[in-house]
Amino acid sequence: MEIKIIDGFVWFIVTRQAKEVFYTGLFELYAVYDDGSESFIETIDYLEECLENKIKIGIEGGFINN
Repeated sequence: MEIKIIDGFVWFIVTRQAKEVFYTGLFELYAVYDDGSESFIETIDYLEECLENKIKIGIEGGFINN
């Protein structure tokens, strides 16, 4: 698993396991873009589109306290 920190917010990148995580429903998945933005993944179609476009898929970790 990869960890990505954007503006003090931690993302656990689960791209390889994204479909499995999606189907369990245990965690909300987000498309995490290189520009620091993110987008909630609500449907399997959107997840598949993200995977086809090699967009990283993440689970929210939370903010790092300084």
